[in-house]
Amino acid sequence: MYAQQAVLPILTTGINAEAAGLGDTGIGSAQAAFASFWNPAGIADDRFPASRQHHDGSRRIDASHELGIAHHIWVGRTRTYGLAGRAKVGTRSGVAAFLIASDAGGEDTPELGGTAGAQYLTTGLTIARRFGRLQLGATGKFVAQRISSNGSNGFAGDVGVIFDAFDHGVRLGASLLHVGTLSEVPAFVTDLPTTIRAGVAIYPFKVVAVEDGFPLLDLMVAVELEQITSTNDSRLHVAASGVVLETIVARVGYVTNDALRGLTLGLGLSFDAFEFDYAIVPFSDGFGGPGHVLTLSYGW
Repeated sequence: MYAQQAVLPILTTGINAEAAGLGDTGIGSAQAAFASFWNPAGIADDRFPASRQHHDGSRRIDASHELGIAHHIWVGRTRTYGLAGRAKVGTRSGVAAFLIASDAGGEDTPELGGTAGAQYLTTGLTIARRFGRLQLGATGKFVAQRISSNGSNGFAGDVGVIFDAFDHGVRLGASLLHVGTLSEVPAFVTDLPTTIRAGVAIYPFKVVAVEDGFPLLDLMVAVELEQITSTNDSRLHVAASGVVLETIVARVGYVTNDALRGLTLGLGLSFDAFEFDYAIVPFSDGFGGPGHVLTLSYGW
């Protein structure tokens, strides 16, 4: 099970702090530069180019492009780095690209099945288009790994859909991720963790000032189901967030049936063209930790 376990961290553990603080939910709510990691359809979001005000209520300036960087401090010496960007194409389409690399730091870690000297890389391109309230997207990506002196690589694809109901009040999403193959390596399992995810993000109400209608508090709750077909593992992800004064975002999430994670917490701060997000992920006993995820994004 070496390679199967080794591939999982980079493909099934989220890369951005926003989603990490929400228990790795992102099928219906992800809209930033790393949205294609969760659901390629999120790249076609119609509210991104116009105002960069996210469905969770956080405030951003007018922008047609966005660039984001991410950093994981994870189990043992494992470190993960991400770079992603997206841009508007026409009035209904969007494109995105991403690069994610991870290094186990040359020591044994429980999450990687005791393997040492492991490195992982995935990079891809996404295209998405909006048809009224329906968004569709697809991603093609290259995946590579090296464990000690053994390496394998291959290609995979993702597809996703989002339906926006009740004037952004409810967003239904589904995605099929990591469909592809890696080159075979003797004594290693190189099956990709093909994953089916479906969920809903609900924005129940907003509290505004009586005098001028300025948003004081904006809430979001999300529920997602995840099925990893290669291992037949199922997980439930639940989350909630609240945006205060369109600037500060507090997040909480929970992941079930995960040996590493359970409760997750996060904070976000928007300031003009920048948004900074942080998540802390307490690990289960025996894994050390906690884990820290940081993301910085910029729009122009």
